[in-house]
Amino acid sequence: MARFDPRFVRINDLRDIVDSAQAYGIKPDPAVAHGLKVHDMIHDRAVTAPTARILDLSEDQAIEHTIRLAGTYASSIQGGGQSAVQFASQRVQDQITSELLEALAADAPRIIKGMRPTFDAAAAHLIDATKAGITARSTAQDVLDLEDGSAAAIWNDLPGHVRTLQGIRSLRARLSTTLGIAPQDLYGLDPYVDYTACFVHPDTGITQGFIIVYPNNAAGRSDFASPLAEWLALAAAANGKMQLN
Repeated sequence: MARFDPRFVRINDLRDIVDSAQAYGIKPDPAVAHGLKVHDMIHDRAVTAPTARILDLSEDQAIEHTIRLAGTYASSIQGGGQSAVQFASQRVQDQITSELLEALAADAPRIIKGMRPTFDAAAAHLIDATKAGITARSTAQDVLDLEDGSAAAIWNDLPGHVRTLQGIRSLRARLSTTLGIAPQDLYGLDPYVDYTACFVHPDTGITQGFIIVYPNNAAGRSDFASPLAEWLALAAAANGKMQLN
């Protein structure tokens, strides 16, 4: 599985978290937004051979232009064919990525809080389903056998709410794998991470056994046949106390 290691975090991993959070109406922290913008600007402004009419530049712009021009035509570094500016810009971009990682990790509680209204609304539907007698093992025929129109309506709406919860689960998992936010690999070397504790109130005492995030090549878990079954089982076990942590 992918374990958190800051050495392997890339700028696009961080950008993906920011973009995903914005889908829930969570605007990026100003420092994070600024860092992403600066990172994007550095390559084009520092690596491209500069051209300018010097008399059109301010004093500060002329100094910047001179430094960039000198770096662009500097001798290669360590025989790699890389100009001094290219080398320096990469070092700065690496530093920005490291600082953005720290900033996003510090901002993770706000991101989680921002997703809670969406999570709560979808979770409430799952809780209603369990109260109506729908279980992780229920089939459409089982629901029809309940002879309850409200249960049938709840059943029909479940897939949309589960998709919502799956999206939140995905982003919550990336906060761990990309930013190092707990939980991290509760089962040592086992090929999955159990995120159950992220979706229930701590008072339940439930820490594992329901919400699993697999690597791409892992076999399915036999306990639950689908995400719908996983979420229904968790809602039943939590007895209504679902919470995004």
